[in-house]
Parts: sequence; C-alpha cells; structure tokens
Amino acid sequence: MSKIKILIYFFFLATFSCNTSKNIKHVDCQKKFKILDSISYISFPDDNWGTTGNSVFKKILEKGESIKPCLIEKILDTTKSNLRIADSYNYKNGDIAVLMLPYVSKTKIPLRNLLFEEFENELKGKNRDNDFFSSIYYFLLFSNNEQTNYNNRLRLYKKLNSSNLRKPTLFTFSP
Repeated sequence: MSKIKILIYFFFLATFSCNTSKNIKHVDCQKKFKILDSISYISFPDDNWGTTGNSVFKKILEKGESIKPCLIEKILDTTKSNLRIADSYNYKNGDIAVLMLPYVSKTKIPLRNLLFEEFENELKGKNRDNDFFSSIYYFLLFSNNEQTNYNNRLRLYKKLNSSNLRKPTLFTFSP
C-alpha cells in the first residue's frame, strides 16, 4: 500500500513540476518582453501606404531573435486585437505573433510550408505554390467553428514549437 502512495506522490510531483516550468516560461516572457502586452495595438509596415510600422512593431523588431520563443508562446492568445483584416474580422493576438516571426528572424521562416506540412488533409485541393498565405491562414484559423479554429491554432503552436524554429539557421522563407 505504501508503494502505491509513493508512486502517486511522484506522479503528482512530476505533473506539478511540468506545469510549473510552463508557467515560469510564460511569466518570464511577460517580465522580459512587456511590449508583448501591447501586441493588440500593432501596426505593420505597408509599402502601399508608405508606413513603417508603429512603435509597438518597432519595439518588438528591436528585440530580434531573442523574442522568438515568446512570440511562439503568444500564439495561443485568442484575445481579439485591433488589427482588422479586409474589414471583415480582427486578428487575434496569437495571429500577430505568428506574423511577427519572419520580421524578428535573422533567417527566413517557411510559414506556408509549415502550414501545408501540418494541415495536409485540411488543405487538400489548395495550391501550395499559388495560394496566398493569408487565405490559407484564414481558412485554417477563422473559417471553421470556434473549437476547430482553436484546435488548429494549438496544432500550429505545437508545430512551431517542434520545428527547430528556435535554431535560427535552418529555414528559408516562403510565406
């Protein structure tokens, strides 16, 4: 009986330790990169309008590669942002984090390829070479019911976490 109690104790200890380390990572991101609290207010550069991005964009950009792991963590943030797309929907804070990844990376990131790898079944019939990244992204993360959209966001988060994205020399760009 005491062996079972010891096993249960170690199970709970291990579970608590794993959860604590994840929470610590999240807290570290919040402390280290307070600018991520303002990600909802970002304005991206726009060559058509001659804009260079607002102060939030520039502050995140200044952090460079060091902010990349925290942007990946931010992907799960489903808080609606102020960034409106095509006057039809607002990006979530997590979407802005995804869109910021190529800007802060020294090397190019194949976001489109990562989506096609992870969502091969869902993207059957889509043209890998010609479909715009934004339409593929919308299709996966906005055009389904809320639960499916969140599950797809979770899959993208896991894919980016496991894709060696934290190692900056592995990728070429093709969003």
